[in-house]
Amino acid sequence: MSSVIPINKDGSTNYGLMPNNDEAEKGLLGALLVDNRQLHDVVEVLSAEDFFLPVHQRIFSAIRHMVESGQKASPVTLKNLFDSDEDLRKVGGSGYLADLAGNVITLNNALPYAKVIVELARRRTLITITEDGRDAAWSFGLDTSSADVAVDIEERLFSLAETGREGGFMDMSDATDATMQTIEDMQKGIASGFATGIAALDQKTGGFYRKEMTVIGGRPGMGKSAFLCTAGLNMAQTGVATAIFSLEMSATQLVQRMLARLTDIPVWKQRREGQLDRQDWAELTKARGRLARLPLYIDDRAGLSAAQIRSSARRLKRRKGLEMVFIDYLQKLNLGTGNDTRNDKIGEATGMLYNMAKDLDVSLALLSQLNRSLESRDDKRPHMDDLRDSGNIEQDANSIWFLFREEYYLMKSEPKRKDNETDEKYQDRLYNHERRLEASRGRAEILIAKSRMEETGKIDCAFNGPRQVFSDIDGLQGGGNA
Repeated sequence: MSSVIPINKDGSTNYGLMPNNDEAEKGLLGALLVDNRQLHDVVEVLSAEDFFLPVHQRIFSAIRHMVESGQKASPVTLKNLFDSDEDLRKVGGSGYLADLAGNVITLNNALPYAKVIVELARRRTLITITEDGRDAAWSFGLDTSSADVAVDIEERLFSLAETGREGGFMDMSDATDATMQTIEDMQKGIASGFATGIAALDQKTGGFYRKEMTVIGGRPGMGKSAFLCTAGLNMAQTGVATAIFSLEMSATQLVQRMLARLTDIPVWKQRREGQLDRQDWAELTKARGRLARLPLYIDDRAGLSAAQIRSSARRLKRRKGLEMVFIDYLQKLNLGTGNDTRNDKIGEATGMLYNMAKDLDVSLALLSQLNRSLESRDDKRPHMDDLRDSGNIEQDANSIWFLFREEYYLMKSEPKRKDNETDEKYQDRLYNHERRLEASRGRAEILIAKSRMEETGKIDCAFNGPRQVFSDIDGLQGGGNA
């Protein structure tokens, strides 16, 4: 018997039945019982759960178990397994197995039957998902919002859409061809990563790579958001489709920083009443036009979860294309409720985001706050232990970069004269402090603390506070704090 959802003339449907094809299921099982060798092709496309009838699910599982154990699966060898099976007894007992094998018309139908069975199974799943969504929408709970329901349904629909797509093993011929092409491109200077626009950093690291997660850590004032704007804007200007999830700053604040970069009009001047003259407005209008044409997208909703970010990124990739994702910043993620420790929740979030980068074939830059304990050290340059709520951050990240600006700390710590300190010693300390401050003015360090494929080390670069931009040392001008 074949049961499908009948579509009426008026377009309405009858949900009393679920899509299935009894003949296809019987035909497939019969073909496998006659020729066990076809199982190897069939298991590539379907599983036991794809069968509609529970008895067919158990028969398929038994055939697979016996064949993969090196035994022959036939009505005779399977008889004992089903002697006490109530469902099999209802359809004719062990004689049902013989009927399956005896009614096979051709042995070459196994794979076509399998594809029909899988298609109908997916349709049943689709109906279940949509009905679950309807039921959830009608259920009102204080701990579940409509957004949570929508994200869950979207995740399940995406998972269904991805099922059965090409993937899995790549043979060594294809793998080595792809690798040699990558090496050849690199030797010719064809970048395989997305350049940050800071030449010294790109030369050392190659920039950001698809399917990888780079964690960028720093204490407040080190320029994490400025680095995001610098790299994001640089990449978008070269045509890289870039998304920024800004969990702390608004889209307006980010765009003001980008406008400062493009016009040399500091953010403070943009924000204060009466500061802009006609020329400033002309420059801002021109820069606005340049920004509007870029493949750059900002989501500034606060309190997003990792699942919501993944869902939003997936939609953007499907609709407009996506290659690079920035998240500012990790500790602002909504980690949900539950009894797990914060470290465990952070670890779960970073794992989900790393998988997002792989699944969507994008590069991910995840900004992270650092522990305040480093402020008590004489040398405040960060290291791995300073990652806040570390969880699995170090384990999941392909690369970890730290931002450090000595100027920031020196400006906050002008030496005070100590009790019983001679004037000469105090003046020496003051002179050394001023000398260090001058040497560090407008400069920053990017510390490559971890890299799975490149060298670790330090990059010296310039930081322009008013323009909120990182650049190479030879671009150092003005600089300093905003």
